[in-house]
Amino acid sequence: MKLTTHIFLDLLGVGELLENITTVVKDRLGLNPRRDCRQLAGKTAIVTGGNAGVGLATADALLRSGANVVLACRSAERGQSAAKQLAASTGCVGDSGSTVLAASDVDPPAAPRVMVELLDLASLASVRQFVQRWAASGRQLDLLVCNAGIMCPPERVETADGFELQFQSNYLSHFLLANCLVKHQQSLRRQQQAQRRRRGRGGETDCGETTRPLRVIFLSSMTHFGADLATTLADVPQSRTGWHSFQSYCNSKLCTLLAAKQLDRLFVRNAQLAAHGAAGAEAPPPASTMMLQRDVAVAVHPGLVDTFLARNYFKQSVPRPLRPLSDPFFEHLFCPYLLRSPEAAAQTVLYAATAPAAEVGGQYCGTSPHVSKHSAAAGDPVLAEHLWELSAHLCQLGPSELLD
Repeated sequence: MKLTTHIFLDLLGVGELLENITTVVKDRLGLNPRRDCRQLAGKTAIVTGGNAGVGLATADALLRSGANVVLACRSAERGQSAAKQLAASTGCVGDSGSTVLAASDVDPPAAPRVMVELLDLASLASVRQFVQRWAASGRQLDLLVCNAGIMCPPERVETADGFELQFQSNYLSHFLLANCLVKHQQSLRRQQQAQRRRRGRGGETDCGETTRPLRVIFLSSMTHFGADLATTLADVPQSRTGWHSFQSYCNSKLCTLLAAKQLDRLFVRNAQLAAHGAAGAEAPPPASTMMLQRDVAVAVHPGLVDTFLARNYFKQSVPRPLRPLSDPFFEHLFCPYLLRSPEAAAQTVLYAATAPAAEVGGQYCGTSPHVSKHSAAAGDPVLAEHLWELSAHLCQLGPSELLD
């Protein structure tokens, strides 16, 4: 890696930390208000990596808002432990085993429910298995939070699928998960509409029954400003040439942001087509109403958060001989006081989950929370489409499996 690139990435890290400290001060002073999430009551959410860190805090906040939550975790043991913790702290109903509710269990319980499902993002096969189980359940999905990820491992790791670990765990598997779940959601809606037509109600649109909007949230990062995809996209999935841990992390986070934007473009187009098609129906809903109720994809930067992932990253940034001195500093001072709490970070996720579609659709939401500026590369629709097509190829998605 060029020296200038090293310097830029270092300065980017300093800039992110300074921005984060400002956000922490606002968090502690109560200047970042908590979201009113009553609209999520009775909805169903999947949170990848929901057993720890920001994912666990997000699951906690969703349950307190009345939503049912599926913790999609790599470890069944850690997932069940998190579910018990959430059940104890929120009063929700915890399932004793894995997993997704059966198709016959269509009415949510009086109290929200927390469930656990196995999902290993380092395995595309695991993602497909998860989707198959979800599709078999017949459940409606309202919110997908693509939260889980890996941050700067000390050595390059290649998954069994042949991809660099951060690229697959942070981005590619989430791309496959979101694509397949949205595709299933569309199929489910068509089935519901067909059933309504058979009941002689085809001219009506009941948003509560057939058009409950889906929201997909990808966790990105301010570090996407340090990504380099324009010239190295072909090498990014494997990163065999000149691998650098932090550069690879930056690349993966730009990919998640580009995916959110591309997915939202597809959602907008489909909503416009649906509105145009409804124009010939008797008493069709206004096109503006359909756009307000449309599916939404959005990217979120929760900030530098006090989690095991962040603590481990900062500790490893110091030469090993100095760690006996630096570890206590990071453990007791730097991380607790200069990084955001997971609970505060979850509020940024909830902002993306509940703000109006016109406000956050296809946007990059920063820590405060609010819609923030992103890099020029993140706003490049040609790059986003190229990445989307490459990702479909890497996941071996056929034309009938890929969203369009």
